[in-house]
Amino acid sequence: MKRLKDILQGVQTLAINGEQDRSVKALVFDSRKVGAEDVFFAIRGASVDGHQFIPQVIENGCALIVAE
Repeated sequence: MKRLKDILQGVQTLAINGEQDRSVKALVFDSRKVGAEDVFFAIRGASVDGHQFIPQVIENGCALIVAE
């Protein structure tokens, strides 16, 4: 597993809240597939806004969320 800080190395961010030294199991864009130690990417799609699924992924144990 990689650490979040290693994955985000070189990525321009506006803000980071929380610990960056966490282990990451998977990078996930589909809220139905999120598990513990995963990073969920909440992005706006053509017909669905991934931000609306943030409460669901938190309830499912998602460790980290990246939002636009």
